[in-house]
Amino acid sequence: MENYFSNDQYHNRDYVIFLENDLFEIAKKEKNKKWLHLGCGGRVLDGFINVDKYVEHPEVFNFDIYKLPYEDNSVDLIYCSHVLEHLPYRHSKMAMSEWGRVLKKESKLFLAIPDLDLIMIKMLDPTISHETWEWYLHTLFGFQTNPSNLNSDVLDYPLDLGQFHTCGFNKKTISQELQKINFEIVEMFNYDGWDTPSIWVTAVKK
Repeated sequence: MENYFSNDQYHNRDYVIFLENDLFEIAKKEKNKKWLHLGCGGRVLDGFINVDKYVEHPEVFNFDIYKLPYEDNSVDLIYCSHVLEHLPYRHSKMAMSEWGRVLKKESKLFLAIPDLDLIMIKMLDPTISHETWEWYLHTLFGFQTNPSNLNSDVLDYPLDLGQFHTCGFNKKTISQELQKINFEIVEMFNYDGWDTPSIWVTAVKK
């Protein structure tokens, strides 16, 4: 696939890796904290409460991330990477509202999502190859089946409901939604999310 990201976005990807690794190391030591990893998939993180509706694993709780079984102001941190887009738009707003409900005041939300605007801009570029265009189609609508099957000629693999993208945000709309529910945006930038044009957000509950 073509090299289709700016140097800043590649640099920011390294910064996201640094932020995540730092967060994961701290979580291992903060055993008395209630840190949520929402939409974890198969990535089970030590020190977090790992939540995913679709994954069967002894260390994963099968909750909806828009309906969490926690009391108001009881959670110390939320980390949610490339998950919000898998919810219907109304449920994505419910999820963010729910996160604001359960987080303690001054607690942080770390959120990563595809950038809807940048994906569409890239898809409309007439110079990109069909292979690249198809990849951006996946970043827009999700894999819709097991990602490991994408290179297969077999087209009738069963659908995976956890692999659909059903809503999207850009930097303006995600900022508006978080600010409406009393989050302050601390940091927001675009990065190369492993060939997916992405947005990283660090926000604090006011």
